Order: sequence, then C-alpha cells, then structure tokens
Amino acid sequence: SRPMPGRWNARAMAALHRALGRAPRAEGEGALGRWREAMLFVALSRPAALRLARRFRQAAVVLVPRGRPARLLFTGCPRGSHGPHASA
Repeated sequence: SRPMPGRWNARAMAALHRALGRAPRAEGEGALGRWREAMLFVALSRPAALRLARRFRQAAVVLVPRGRPARLLFTGCPRGSHGPHASA
C-alpha cells in the first residue's frame, strides 16, 4: 500500500460509503508514523466483507467475529493495487 492524494482518498471513501448501503458502520483512523488513513468498521458477513474488499482492491481486511479474536484475512488482491473501480 502507498499513500494516495487526499482527493483520491475522499472519492474512494465516498464510493465505499455508497457501496455499503445501509450496513451499520463506524469511522476511525489508522496511523503508522506520519501516515494517517481513514478507516471504516462495518458489520458485514465474511463473504460480503471479502467481496467488497476485493472490489476496492484491498489487500486484507480484519474480521472481528462476536466473542472471538480478530483475524487478518488476505483478499488475494496484489499489494499496492489501488482504486475503487475494480470489477465486482
């Protein structure tokens, strides 16, 4: 992954919000050193989360099943690929 311009990120986040429809969500921010990035915590099934992550070219998602430890799930998207307009 690499930092993208602010306007690019804003468009991608708006597209993600539209794609989520009525799914319950909370917003947050991830940080590593000087890098900061908006994050969403969304209530979705594992298959739905993986489909959406692949559509938005995310390398991985964090699945947090109720009452169980969090798990990092890789999507199979190439590292460093970007863009909300991948095929669904």
